[in-house]
Amino acid sequence: MNGCSEEDPQSSPPQSWSCEHTSPGISQCWIKSCLTFVQSRAITIEMQVPGRPPATGPLANPGVRAVGGVVATFAGAFGGLAAVTAIATGVSRKVVVSRLRASGAVCYLCQGRKFVTCRTCGGDKAIEWQPLANPGVRRLCACPTCGGKTGLQKCNNCVGLGYA
Repeated sequence: MNGCSEEDPQSSPPQSWSCEHTSPGISQCWIKSCLTFVQSRAITIEMQVPGRPPATGPLANPGVRAVGGVVATFAGAFGGLAAVTAIATGVSRKVVVSRLRASGAVCYLCQGRKFVTCRTCGGDKAIEWQPLANPGVRRLCACPTCGGKTGLQKCNNCVGLGYA
């Protein structure tokens, strides 16, 4: 029809062609022949390790491997940093606690009992709270500091350790 056949595809359009003079049939034929050429001679990048079969699946794509490498690097770096920080914090806390115990300085506020009477409710486990100016009924609410369970709170001086 337009001078293009499947057996003899043109490798490129002639140099004299420009966009204004190109007929749609010839340009479609040239594009089709280029696609056929590329499909018939598809170049694949194989990343093969000697002694192993060629890579298949999603990890065979170099782009996926690159992104995976970046993610693994950042996860390893931040995970390692978090682990080192946690270990260093735990070790330093153990050292401080052992030195405080060795010094034998009992907390002067709780006398080593680790807890003191709740300062919000005074050990009553409940507080009176009224949203109205002239209430008709006495309303008791659970103490928010001690939770209304024990009437005690951790010593703020020794942070519940018993020595300071």
